[in-house]
Amino acid sequence: MLGYYGYAEFGRDGAGSLFFPLVWLGLALVAGPLFGVAGRWWRRGRDARRRVAGLGAFAGLWGMEGLLYAVDLHHIPEAYTCLALFVLIPLLMARDHKERALAMGAAVAFALIAYAAVVVPLHMVGA
Repeated sequence: MLGYYGYAEFGRDGAGSLFFPLVWLGLALVAGPLFGVAGRWWRRGRDARRRVAGLGAFAGLWGMEGLLYAVDLHHIPEAYTCLALFVLIPLLMARDHKERALAMGAAVAFALIAYAAVVVPLHMVGA
């Protein structure tokens, strides 16, 4: 992020507003620890619910990105890539068929929640 906005500021005549760098920094400070916990739950969780939630959170991230690219940005190739990851992550990383189905359901829920929590507020502030 620092490199991207640094290049935009110094290499392309200014990045403009500090709004988006601060938004992405805030999201990183929240998402980093959350995905750290989700990864630990998926990898080392003894409880099936935690494994499903951890895997669903990771896949749901790609579902939210796919929605963002398809609905808001109209970048269809990127949307297909993200949505493919959204589907493949639970299919390839879950331990059994039941966990695959539950992780896919959790991923759908997490994708919709993340879209509502991140993208919708950005639209409301006019960004």
